[in-house]
Amino acid sequence: MKTIGIEISEVPKSVYLQIIDNNKLKIVKNIPEKLDVEFRGPLGAYLTYVLTKDKNLAIQSGLSISGDLEAAQKLQRLLFGLNINWQERLSLLTGDIVAEELTITAKKTLQDLKEMISEYIIEEKQLVPNSHQVDDFMLEVDELSSYLDRLEARYTRIMQNQYESS
Repeated sequence: MKTIGIEISEVPKSVYLQIIDNNKLKIVKNIPEKLDVEFRGPLGAYLTYVLTKDKNLAIQSGLSISGDLEAAQKLQRLLFGLNINWQERLSLLTGDIVAEELTITAKKTLQDLKEMISEYIIEEKQLVPNSHQVDDFMLEVDELSSYLDRLEARYTRIMQNQYESS
């Protein structure tokens, strides 16, 4: 059994989970004495991690992970492996039509949020290059490669001329 702490800097209270039998999560009501792994950071870093599944990008956004790496990876596999049919569960409370509308709205909102986070990461924070920057970089690499090819050919000619004149 592994105990995990999740602290979101904008929220005053932490959440504690336990991984039971390697495939079940349990919310712990009381603060545990010992944590196997602890996640800390702003909500934006968590959203980045959940939406992009890129741990390094989330860390650059302010997420810190400390403790047992294996427990953190187990939590990641459990959370990313969840396949909950929210529409079906909502329909039990609201009826089919309302559940469907809520699900459509939630999916659209999630897609919009993904796009906004992507734009924020690329354009505002400039944590990753945009497509134009990548294209420019690749063009510069190609130009450098051509220059090096010409330089190598010139060097080879000079070396051949020195060899022939000796």
